[in-house]
Amino acid sequence: MRTMQRPQLFSGDVWWISRLALCALSIAGAGCRSDAGTPDRETAQRIQRRPNIIFVMIDTLRADAVGAYGNPRNNTPTIDRWATEGVLFERVITAAPWTQPSIASIFCSYYPTVHKVTSYRQAYNSSVLGMERVAVFGDQFETLAELLSENGYATAGFVANPFMYREYGFAQGFDHFDTSFAENDTHGDVVNEAAFSWLDQRDPSRPFFLFLHYMDVHGPYNASPELLDPLLEWADGVSEKRRLTKIELDRLKHLRPIPRIYREDRDRHDRLKDYREYWVARYEAGARQMDLYLAQLQARLESLGVWEDALLVVMSDHGEALCEIGIWEHGYSVHESEAQVPLILRWPEVLPADVRVAQPVRTIDLMPTLLDGLGLSAPDGIQGRSLIRLIAGDAPDETPPQFIESVKLGKEQKALYLDGWKLTVVPATDAVQLCDLGPDPDEQRDLSRTEPEKLKQLSRVLLRQLKENMRLAKGVQPATVELSREQRERLNALGYSKEEESKAP
Repeated sequence: MRTMQRPQLFSGDVWWISRLALCALSIAGAGCRSDAGTPDRETAQRIQRRPNIIFVMIDTLRADAVGAYGNPRNNTPTIDRWATEGVLFERVITAAPWTQPSIASIFCSYYPTVHKVTSYRQAYNSSVLGMERVAVFGDQFETLAELLSENGYATAGFVANPFMYREYGFAQGFDHFDTSFAENDTHGDVVNEAAFSWLDQRDPSRPFFLFLHYMDVHGPYNASPELLDPLLEWADGVSEKRRLTKIELDRLKHLRPIPRIYREDRDRHDRLKDYREYWVARYEAGARQMDLYLAQLQARLESLGVWEDALLVVMSDHGEALCEIGIWEHGYSVHESEAQVPLILRWPEVLPADVRVAQPVRTIDLMPTLLDGLGLSAPDGIQGRSLIRLIAGDAPDETPPQFIESVKLGKEQKALYLDGWKLTVVPATDAVQLCDLGPDPDEQRDLSRTEPEKLKQLSRVLLRQLKENMRLAKGVQPATVELSREQRERLNALGYSKEEESKAP
C-alpha cells in the first residue's frame, strides 16, 4: 500500500473522513439511504405458513474451500448438493474478519462500527491477562432471533464458539441457547446431538428457528486422519510446492507440533509441514469433516419430517488466510481470503433451484432477506437490504457497495468494494491500496497512483459509508459483562493467547 502525506491535525477515522473528502474533491448526496428492501408480493402470497428455518453457520469457512465455489478436491459434497437445490451467491463479503463483530452484524444488519462489538483487545485481555469484564453485543438492536420469536417461532441456538457465550449478548431472542460444549476443538456431532435433543422435545405446533454454529473448520486443523489422508496425497503430489519462510513458519508455531492423532504418519507430516500446501490440506480436511456432520444433520431432520420444506441457510462468519500474503488464520487483514464467505439459501418450491447470483452481496443482507421472504417487516434504518428481488432476477437499479472492517489486532483496516474494484485503507499509517479484482483477485497490484479517477470515486463512496456508520453509531454504548475463570480459560484455549500479538501484520 502507498502512504499519503498526513497533516497532524486529525487522527483516526475523523482524519480519514477529512482526507477522503479532499481526495474526492466534492461529494454528491452525502449520507447513504438505508434500504431494507420491499417484500416481493408474489413470494409473500405463496407463503401460507411459516417454514422451519435451519441456519448453518460454519465458522472460518472461506468460499473457495467449497466445491460449489470452485474447489476441485471434492471436500463438500453435501453443501454442493444443497447449492444445486437452492440459490448460491457467488460473491459474499463479510462485515468483519473475525467472529464477534461478524455475527453481530449478521444478527442485526448493521456494520461493526455501529453496533460496536469490535473489541477483540478486551476479549484477548480477558483470556491472557485475566481481566474479567469484556464488551458485549448490546440489546439496543433488534436481532433476527428476536424478530422471529415475536412472530411465533421457537428459537434455539447451539454454538461451539466460545466467543458467543450468552454473556456476550448473542442469546438475544433465543428461547434456548446452548454453549455448554463451546471449545476450540468441539466436533460437529456434538452440536448436532444437542440440537437433536432439543428437536425431540420441542412444541411441534410452532415453527422453529434453529441456529447451529460449527467449529470443525477453525484451527488447529486437526480433522480425522482418514479425512486428511487424501488431501495429504494431493499436497505431496504438487510438483512446485511453496516452501514457507522462517517468519511464516514462526507465525504458525502454535500449530506446528504434530498432533497425536497424526503420529502414525509422522514421516509424511515431517516432510510436508514446511510447505504451504500441507496447511491448506489440514484446513480443507476440516471442511471435509464438517460436510460429513452436515450430512448427519440432514438425515436426522429428514427422519423427523422437518427437512424437505425447511428454509435452509448455509454461510460462514469469515474466511481464513492461508499465507497468501504472509498472514495466517483470520482477523488480521481485510484481504480476500478473509473477506469472502459462502452463502446458500434452499427453500423448496419457494426459492428457485440451481440458481447462482453473480452480483456481489453482503452478510448484513441476510437478515432483511429472510424477513422479506417470510413476509415480515425489517427494522427501520438497518444497513442491509433484501436480496429477494435479486434472487428473482429483478436486479435493483443500484448495487450497494460492500464494506468490511474491524480487524482483531494490529492497525485498523477498512475496505470498500464497488463494481469489481477494492479500496483498502489503514488510517493509522495513511496507507491506501486500490485493486481491480477482476484481473488481480489476490490484490497484488496497487493502482492508486495510476487510476486517480477510480481512487476518487471509491474514496467518495467510502467517505459516505464512514459518515453513515458514524451517524448511526451516535449514542450506542457497548455494554460489558463479567466472565468466569472457566470462560476465560476456554477463550485462551481457542488459540487467542500471547502469540496473537506476533501474528498481526
